[in-house]
Amino acid sequence: MKKALLVVLLLIFAIMGGCQTAGQGGTEDTPAGGSPAQGSATEAAQQADTGGEPVTLEFWNMFTGGDGEFMLNMINNFMEAYPHITINHLSMPEADYYTRLPAAIAVNDAPDIAIVHSSRLADIMRMNNALLPLNDFGINWNMFPDSLVESAIFDGNNIAIPLDIHPIVMFYNREHLGPAGLLRDDGSIDFDTGLDNFRDLLLRFQAANTNPDVMPFAFTNITSNFPTWVWWVLYNQQGGEFLTPDGTAAAFDNAEALRALQIMYDFVYADGVVPEGIRSSQEQFVAGNAAVSWSGVWTVGMILESGIDVGIMPIPHLLDRHVVWGDSHTFVIPQQTSPEKYDAAVQFAYWIARNSLEWANAGHIPAYTGVSDSEAFQALPLRSGYVESRDLIAFYPQNENILAMITAIRAEIELMLTGQATPEQTLAGMVEGVNAALN
Repeated sequence: MKKALLVVLLLIFAIMGGCQTAGQGGTEDTPAGGSPAQGSATEAAQQADTGGEPVTLEFWNMFTGGDGEFMLNMINNFMEAYPHITINHLSMPEADYYTRLPAAIAVNDAPDIAIVHSSRLADIMRMNNALLPLNDFGINWNMFPDSLVESAIFDGNNIAIPLDIHPIVMFYNREHLGPAGLLRDDGSIDFDTGLDNFRDLLLRFQAANTNPDVMPFAFTNITSNFPTWVWWVLYNQQGGEFLTPDGTAAAFDNAEALRALQIMYDFVYADGVVPEGIRSSQEQFVAGNAAVSWSGVWTVGMILESGIDVGIMPIPHLLDRHVVWGDSHTFVIPQQTSPEKYDAAVQFAYWIARNSLEWANAGHIPAYTGVSDSEAFQALPLRSGYVESRDLIAFYPQNENILAMITAIRAEIELMLTGQATPEQTLAGMVEGVNAALN
């Protein structure tokens, strides 16, 4: 009898222990009302949640290109896992989007969930703290890069769930650099760090190159914000600050900011490694007309389709510290959303972030480190070459006037890169433009 009782007790303890172990799986990273996060991007979709009252969410974004197809696939995967949640998906061009979304918030007609760039969060938040604080929804913020999380904190509240990071990176064409003797045995570019070494590499290619249609370096893209990103990289690699601590004035009227401009100017007018007036470094590289290019990760798809034998790496460590420019698509939830929809909206955003391997096909780095650290992501073409950029981003400061400030800087740098202004004149115009935008 005692032996039988002992057996029964052991069985009971075994069952209890098994239940406890099963219950612990994934609880650390489980959103409100949701299932555990994936430990690996290659795992099957999270267990379907068939419970709950039916709810429909209006989701707005600016994904009108090829990335829109990837997002739609992820939305469909989510709705299969959570059939009681329906996602109505509306995409529009970015220029229209950042006009329509604030207007919708202003008249209390906002979507239930939306995408906002990290750099534009302050612009949306100035509308009476329009976005829902997310601190109490069980999100594991440790699974996202610290700098990205910090860029989305307002008054101590996390107000955005990051989807990705999209930095500018360095592409190089092996078919051009190889004959010039500028590749290592493993096919990587023969360059490590340092501005002088980088300039020397470009000049060596220029001296060895026999094709007049191939430029050593393409980075200008003067018809976009790209030159402001390049300046921000070169200035920030010197530890430069964008605004004064109180956020009321430009903080870059200094030698470091001028040096960053001078480097850009010299690439064109002193070294001649960048032709004057290049309208799109991206197009030039994809067409095979550049040995080296700085461009966004969203170019990856086009480059793969082009068939170029390409290498990729983060923007190089040229000056005092290694940082790069980048931005992030984030999910936000307008506070005017019906409160009963908040849990479903968080569930959707957090699930997409944790199941974003599909999104990586657009070239972006998934913000959720469980995905970007996965073997499945690393196995995608070229991605392992630039995933390091995830931890090197120097984000713009959060300021509701950021768009006006960047527009002012862009206009001045465009004058410089087309030979209409010196670096000194450009810096003076940048400072004046930013201060005007703040006042």
